[in-house]
Formats: sequence, C-alpha cells, structure tokens
Amino acid sequence: MTTLAYHLVDRAFYAGITRVTPTAFARQMDYLAANGFTTCLPSDASRFSGQGRKAVCITFDDSYECVFTHAFPVLAERGFCGAVFVVADYVGKTNGWDVRLSRPIRHMSWAQLKQLAAAGWEIGSHSLSHTDLSSAGRLQLMAEVFDSKARLEDRLGRAVQTFSYPFGVFSAQVVEVVREAGYQAAYGMYIPKRLRAPHLQPFNRARRGVYLLDTLPTFARKVNGTSGPLLVTMERLVSFCSRGTVLVKGPKIA
Repeated sequence: MTTLAYHLVDRAFYAGITRVTPTAFARQMDYLAANGFTTCLPSDASRFSGQGRKAVCITFDDSYECVFTHAFPVLAERGFCGAVFVVADYVGKTNGWDVRLSRPIRHMSWAQLKQLAAAGWEIGSHSLSHTDLSSAGRLQLMAEVFDSKARLEDRLGRAVQTFSYPFGVFSAQVVEVVREAGYQAAYGMYIPKRLRAPHLQPFNRARRGVYLLDTLPTFARKVNGTSGPLLVTMERLVSFCSRGTVLVKGPKIA
C-alpha cells in the first residue's frame, strides 16, 4: 500500500515545487476513484498492508489552510479521507518557521482541524516548531515530540497516534523518543537504508511525495509502485532541498 505526502494544494504561486494545483489534485483523486482505490488512515495502515486491497493513504504535512479549502471538499466528494500532520506551535498562524521566498502561508485554525477530525480525518503531529529533530538535543527533542502530542490531544479532545518527521529526517534516537511518547507509527519520506531496520518499525514508514512537476502518469506510477529510478531520485532531491530552511535559519535550540 502506498502512502502519499502532500503539502500545499493551492492555485496561488509559491516559490517551490511542494505544491499541487487544486485542478491537478482533483484529477489525481479522480484517478484513484476510477481505478477502484479506497483510502485508509495512517493509524489503520497495518490492517490494509498485505491484503491485496487497492488502498492508498493520503497525508498532508504542515496543516496549511489551503488543504482545508481545496483538498478537503475534493476528498469528501469522492468518499475519501485524509490525514493532516500539524505543526502545533503554528496553528492559525503563518509559516514563520520556514524560509519564505514568496508570500506567507497560513496554517489551519483549531476550528478547522476539529472540523476535519469530525469528518473522519486523522490528525497527527508534525512537532511543535518544525525543527530538524535529528539535530536536536534530547530535552528539546522530547518537548517537540511529547508536548506537540499533548497540546493536540488537549485542544482536539482525541488521541493523536501518528507522527510525521519534519523535513522527513529522523534518527534512531528520534524513533526512540517517538515510541516513548506513545505514538503508534511515524512517517518520513525517502528512508535511508540504515533506518529501514525491522526494530525501527513502524516508526520508519516511507511516503511518496506528490509535487507540482507530477503529471497524471507519474502520479499513477507512484500509486501503483512502478516508479523508475528517475522519479525516486527526484523525490530524494526535493526532500534534500527542503532542508534549506535548516541550513539558512539553523537548528532551533530550546
């Protein structure tokens, strides 16, 4: 089963390729519906794996408001659900954690997150402040992982079971803390070979990023697990470039 990772779903220009237009997103969801796919939530992914069912997990990092505006209704119209990973310190704010080369982007509000949860979406944590957890000291790491979970659960009134690593980057130490915090699973993007060890499962789940450059054929290859080395290399390059924020701003030290 494939897990897809989106970020921005918006018409407006943004300097970067981690965006898809609402039109492209609707066409991608139409492809899934027309080809017999169903959606599952990250916390249920283990039930669907290995059963031969045509299921896909649709996730959104950063909880941008445009996902609520554009992606939520598209999924609802097709009977699909998604999962959103929230940067807890930035709920209802703009993306001040990021290096911006164009306009600021607003994150969802608590009211919008509650509406998604009521509609069957899964709400997961994407840390407190979207820092590179692999570079954080243990105290800061614990705050980013534990405190984000506690805040989301307190404000939303439901358990938070899944985590998405900021920038898709993590280490064995980060996995240890995520496990200690009580999450049931965690997601990166491309997973390096050293972090694919069985003892790190299910906290080393990979996802396929969907970007502005994707066509419907490349999307189909990602969903069906038939991507060639060129597509995989492109995804790895995007993931690497996303860490430019860390290089420019430096790691956040608590």
